[in-house]
Amino acid sequence: MPAHPKYEYGCWETDSPRDAAWELRVHCGTGPLNWDSFFYWPTEQYPRHIYGGSVERIGNWAYVHE
Repeated sequence: MPAHPKYEYGCWETDSPRDAAWELRVHCGTGPLNWDSFFYWPTEQYPRHIYGGSVERIGNWAYVHE
């Protein structure tokens, strides 16, 4: 992904409301006010809305449209 080469990895307690112990995320917004992101959870159980936007499932990953 040459356009968005920076990946972020986060982990938290397993009783987190996110339903996953870790997350791999790529911020892929365009412009200063677009905060779209593409993320992966090992459970692959994604909510309909998160991080202030709606979630679109793309393969095993999720895309947040903000």
